[in-house]
Amino acid sequence: MAEIEPIFADYNYSPNSIFRDLIAKIGAIFHEVDPLGIVEKENPNQRDEYFPEADIVIWLHFSENLTPRTFWAIWEYQFADSNPYQDEGDESLVKLYSRVSKQLKS
Repeated sequence: MAEIEPIFADYNYSPNSIFRDLIAKIGAIFHEVDPLGIVEKENPNQRDEYFPEADIVIWLHFSENLTPRTFWAIWEYQFADSNPYQDEGDESLVKLYSRVSKQLKS
């Protein structure tokens, strides 16, 4: 964890971000995949469950620091022992990173 914390040292959560639409799009991808298995799909009140993680992704992207390693680090930083991904090479994480990257480039 000590090697991961510096990645996020300058990060501040911004729920009222100017990137609200992009947060919603990235959050929707995370909601669909639901890596932690915490979303009740039929519950509309959980659509924003992964918005904090989406916000971090966007911050890393615009800071030009979003890589497979930092993408994995988001999950490790936010959830530590509950991180659903063993490492940055986890196949399902690689697929998720690809989907998110495509969304950021569109």
